[in-house]
Amino acid sequence: GEGLRLLALDVPPALTASHALPGQFVKARASPDAAAAYYAIASPVAVRGPVEFLVKDAPSNAFLAAAAAGDILQLSEAMGPGFNTSCKAWAAAGVSQVGLFATGTGIAPMRSVIESGALRGKACRLYVGARSPAALGFADRFESWRMAGVEVLPVISRPEAAGALRRGYIQDAFRSDEEERGEGFVWPARHGALLCGQKAMVAAVREVYRCLGV
Repeated sequence: GEGLRLLALDVPPALTASHALPGQFVKARASPDAAAAYYAIASPVAVRGPVEFLVKDAPSNAFLAAAAAGDILQLSEAMGPGFNTSCKAWAAAGVSQVGLFATGTGIAPMRSVIESGALRGKACRLYVGARSPAALGFADRFESWRMAGVEVLPVISRPEAAGALRRGYIQDAFRSDEEERGEGFVWPARHGALLCGQKAMVAAVREVYRCLGV
């Protein structure tokens, strides 16, 4: 996507082995005395070969975004709880319907969870937001995700750039869809959600879910 860079890094086997769940991240730094930053792993779990990261072009990410073949970076093993779609809460509820919500580089862990097969057999709907169609991360994979059973719904925040795509913000699109589609669009007792992106979006989507009893 525009303003984003997809990086494939050769990493030690220990990092690959530590990547147990989609949604995990690593701590990265250019050198031992440099400030660390955190990046979600975009690759599916258990994939051999380079590990992929989707990075925003920004000064704080320059050391990673500008990395070239032969450069050496310091990366931790995979960290964080990730998206545990087999957790006790989901298993007890028999979650069969999942809402996914992502903005910007937040699409990286969503790619990981979708392509890891962690949501196979569930009805999934992905709302993905960006400023323009060109800024949508992994847009070239949307069709394959749809073929895998994921309903992909891009939403563009800049009206003049939206073209034929929906305009606005994903939390508003989600609220509008729930109101229009009515009963069955969200089954509170068997619904799960995965969110990654701007704090305002996460808070707004959680509020919609709260009102729905999820």
